[in-house]
Amino acid sequence: MTAKREHTATPALITACTVFLLVAASAFSPAYALPPAWEEYRGCIVGIVLGVFVLGLLVVVFFQRKNEQGIEIQHEDLERLVRERTAGLEAEIEKGRIAQEALARSEADLKMVQEVAVVGGWNLDLRTSELTWTDGVYEVFGLPRGVPLDYEKFLSLVHPDDAEYVNRSWNDALEGAQYDIEHRILADGAVKWVREKARVEFSDSGVPLRGSGIVQDITRRKQAEQERQMLRRQLAHVSRVTTAGELTAALAHEINQPLAAILANAQAARHILDDEKPDMDELHAILDDIVNDDSRAREVIKRIRSLLRKESGKFDRMDVNRVIEDALKLVERESRFRGVMVRADLAEGLPPVMGDPVQVGQVMINLLLNAMEALGEVSEPPRDVTVESRMSGGTEIVVSVRDTGEGIGEKAMRSVFEPFYTTRESGLGLGLSISRSIIEAHGGRLSAADNPGRGATFSFSLPVMQRNA
Repeated sequence: MTAKREHTATPALITACTVFLLVAASAFSPAYALPPAWEEYRGCIVGIVLGVFVLGLLVVVFFQRKNEQGIEIQHEDLERLVRERTAGLEAEIEKGRIAQEALARSEADLKMVQEVAVVGGWNLDLRTSELTWTDGVYEVFGLPRGVPLDYEKFLSLVHPDDAEYVNRSWNDALEGAQYDIEHRILADGAVKWVREKARVEFSDSGVPLRGSGIVQDITRRKQAEQERQMLRRQLAHVSRVTTAGELTAALAHEINQPLAAILANAQAARHILDDEKPDMDELHAILDDIVNDDSRAREVIKRIRSLLRKESGKFDRMDVNRVIEDALKLVERESRFRGVMVRADLAEGLPPVMGDPVQVGQVMINLLLNAMEALGEVSEPPRDVTVESRMSGGTEIVVSVRDTGEGIGEKAMRSVFEPFYTTRESGLGLGLSISRSIIEAHGGRLSAADNPGRGATFSFSLPVMQRNA
């Protein structure tokens, strides 16, 4: 509310009133003499004087009121402005209070997350080599709070087998490279896994000034990964044994062939030796056949042992086409038994990939047997399986196994890679699931699609080796 103000006469108004009183007194006083010619106009003169005075008085009062109203308006505007500014200031103070409370809650939440996830932060002054850690990092490294720290102390806590890698990564970060690594440390005599991520700040001239980052205990995650890998290897072995069981008849026949040939040649050699004059040339030829048949049998046994080998996972330079050809040899007898024509269209000059030939060979055999199985109830030609290898995008090799069966179907497509899903009475439903996990472990992808006409195509990709690898 605007306070009431008393209107006070200004000095000009007081002076005008005084003059008016003096003039009026003089004009009406008989002692006041006018020229003889004006005496009769005394009343008019007094009236004019009074009129001029009243008019002037009205003008003075008008401007006085106008001035007072302007002052009142200015005062109201000032009060309104003060109220607005006060309200704005109060709002800013409230926002600041809310932000402060939110910051406090955020800091509390961050502290709780760090405690639960065992995460800490650190800062390193590269000019003084002073290293400071939060309590979380002390907990990760199993050190008492307040222990003096520097980079050499940190490096001494790194696992000896990882120290060179960590030091090299940090030196690269000082040159501007990204620092996001996982390595082992020794904490209280135990081996832990940590992940570190850091950022280095540089001066305008490119000189590193300070580094800051976080460290997280990922031991549990690493243990879980190792357990999953072990389980995957065990399941893969079960799948290989199952696959070998499916190939038993064909493999036994393939071994029996060279063994039977060896037996026949040995008997023929005995007959030749019984002659008075043995044909030595023919005997040498028989012995060569025996050696060749023995090599055939040994090669089959070698492939079976490789397939059944429990320990795998050793990645090395691998020729994808060679793995495909070995898989085709293993299923060759099975394809003839089923009456399936298997064709190979392999691109030449493919670069090597990093992988385990046993595991990738297992994937190939599984896809080939599945393709043959898809043709089991198809009587109309063609009954074909086509294996292709090709380069894609200059970075990966794509292998496809295409059949002319009945296809997968939209409903089955959603479940075809799920564990224990199978359409075969004797199947375990693990082959495709394990095959996908094997290919993904190699950095590739395994997919399935129905063909436009008949059948389905399963394809997997493998990244090629880098030139400097």
